Amino acid sequence: MSNVLDRLKTAWADRKLASTIGTLGDGPAGYWLCFALLSLGLFWSFGVDRYFSADGVTYYVGILENGWFMDFAWARNHAVYLSQWPLVLGVRAGITDLDVLELLFAVSLYFPYVLSFLLCVIACRGGDHSLLFLPLASIVIINYASDAVMVGEHHVLALLTWPILFFSLRRPPLRAVDIVLLFVLLLAYLRLYEGAVGTVPVLILIYAIRLHAYRDRQTRVVSLAATGFLLAALAIAAWWIVFPRDPANRSSFLSSVVRVAGNPETLLGLFFLVPFLVGVLERQRAPFRRLLIVYGALVLIIAFLVAPAWAIVSFSTRTSTLVLLPFLLLVAAYLHFRQVRLEGLQFATFFAFVIGSLVVHGAHSRDWIAFRHDFRQILSEREGYVAVEETTIADNVQHWGGTNPLLSAAWSRGTVRAIIRNSQSNPPYRSRNEYFLQRYFSEVPEFVDLSPD
Repeated sequence: MSNVLDRLKTAWADRKLASTIGTLGDGPAGYWLCFALLSLGLFWSFGVDRYFSADGVTYYVGILENGWFMDFAWARNHAVYLSQWPLVLGVRAGITDLDVLELLFAVSLYFPYVLSFLLCVIACRGGDHSLLFLPLASIVIINYASDAVMVGEHHVLALLTWPILFFSLRRPPLRAVDIVLLFVLLLAYLRLYEGAVGTVPVLILIYAIRLHAYRDRQTRVVSLAATGFLLAALAIAAWWIVFPRDPANRSSFLSSVVRVAGNPETLLGLFFLVPFLVGVLERQRAPFRRLLIVYGALVLIIAFLVAPAWAIVSFSTRTSTLVLLPFLLLVAAYLHFRQVRLEGLQFATFFAFVIGSLVVHGAHSRDWIAFRHDFRQILSEREGYVAVEETTIADNVQHWGGTNPLLSAAWSRGTVRAIIRNSQSNPPYRSRNEYFLQRYFSEVPEFVDLSPD
């Protein structure tokens, strides 16, 4: 990484930054740099407690109270284990410092990102690395855009699909380590998220092509076995869509697909990606310069003039694993079979997309930051139980309704003076008056009523 930074400093001094950035795309270093930059956006979200948005605080409090995973949805449990194990280990080890536990919560959610990209790089070793731009674009269009629910299992599905794809695209014969990693991933893929009904058919199609293109015994065995795993994953995901844990989730899931069209981060990502892909396929230079100009203008407009997505819209973007992720997988497979490679200017253009996405993502956290400020200010100024209807947060578009007592406990930082209650229209988490995280604080305030409602 130090060599990469030295090259960028020299390029800046010589006014050849674009061409130097373009050369970084010749190997994995440039893509690791892009991943590091996108990680800054995740770290920013962690720093402003975005992981407490929507169901996040429910997961956090549930793990701290029970010392175990939030594994209530059988078909998603592998995603739960992969994205919660550091926090669970910390709680079971007896850690009670809330600052440390929140850090472990962030580490838990970040772990699948590192695992995914590392395995993608391993799967691309010895060959072309330029397809790595697609899992990076996927982070922007899917993961960034749905960060109102950072604990969502759809994040893990979107992340682990890419290394499975890249291992599936490797030319035979596969090394033993490739086969082991592939089937460990496929085993995890069995129970990640219902969005697998969209991604599995694409992966099965790729194995059908491999069976037609390669006749060796290893390819036949691996392809048939992998297809078996994928069919099992498809059956589990389909079953849980038809018979969800909560029947209301079925109609909610379908309506969420429509809401994705209202997410500015997703739309901006697609606006860039579609003409970018056309330019890559046509191998022309001029479109990229025009694209940079228009994209740069849109970044400024969307970042500072367009309102961020409401919490419910960002939450609904989880369904993009069913719609957009299969599209990105098909694009990756097409580019692979056409042997299309990113050239220097194309990688430099994509690098600019990463920077722009980072700017928009940071700017669009402003509503959540304002909500967090208002919520914490209420906790510092009021005492006792507070009716949410009497506060400024009741109609906030980042408000999630049913988690007020949990947020009150999590954001009190050890000194509870007030607990904001849920509204009558939102069912409370367990008892309406229950005090949460008791063992993580020195004393229970006098106003707290621990008796059942």
